[in-house]
Amino acid sequence: MKRRIVGLGVIAMAALVAGPMTQAHSASPIFGSAAVTPLTTAQNKTVVGKGYYADYYGSYGISFADYAIQTAQYGDYASAAAYANYAYQYFSVADYYQYAGQ
Repeated sequence: MKRRIVGLGVIAMAALVAGPMTQAHSASPIFGSAAVTPLTTAQNKTVVGKGYYADYYGSYGISFADYAIQTAQYGDYASAAAYANYAYQYFSVADYYQYAGQ
C-alpha cells in the first residue's frame, strides 16, 4: 500500500514537472486585443477601492449560509433557519452597499 502511494506521488510530481509552463502574456487570446499594462506610481495613488463594505457584509452572509447548511445536515432545522435569516440580512446589507458603490 505504501509503495503504491509513493508511486502515485512520483507520477504526480513528474506530471507537474513535465507539464506546460504557464506564463503571463501581455495580450490575452481570450479577451481579443485587450492588453495588460502596469500602472505607474502616480496612477496607483489615484486608485480608490470600492466595494469594501459590500465584500465585508457579503463574506458574513456566506459564512452564515454555510452555517445554515451545516446545521440543517445535522437535523437542527430551527438553528438552520436562524442562520439562514442572518445570511439573508447580511446579503441584503451587502446588496445595499454594492448598489451604493461602497
